[in-house]
Amino acid sequence: MEQGLGRPVPADLRDLLAETDGLRGEWGLDVIWPAARILAGNQQFRTFEDFAELYAPFDGLLFFGDNGGGDQFAYLADAPTEGIFVWEHETDTRRRVAGGGGVSGDRPVRNRSEPVWGVALLPYKR
Repeated sequence: MEQGLGRPVPADLRDLLAETDGLRGEWGLDVIWPAARILAGNQQFRTFEDFAELYAPFDGLLFFGDNGGGDQFAYLADAPTEGIFVWEHETDTRRRVAGGGGVSGDRPVRNRSEPVWGVALLPYKR
């Protein structure tokens, strides 16, 4: 995935993907995408011609999930420790929604019993 993206993936996301290959929320929502979708999604955001006319460039973002309504979760590609951002597709706004704790927090996902980001998350089966 990192070779296809042309850049390293933040360590916490890489560790989470190694453990779960993404997380699903309720009703099958892909809160954190599997590695293959992270690669495909980022490639699409950077090459889809219609997006170039509608939105600011996405080169500075590393997308890794979404909220099911069109808004995408991302790291700043060159500064992943700055936190997690949401790109809002209706307004092309990019706003910080979480500090530098990353996607997995302090404990492995398989040991979590409480909701994260207000959603109960389930690991993908590998």
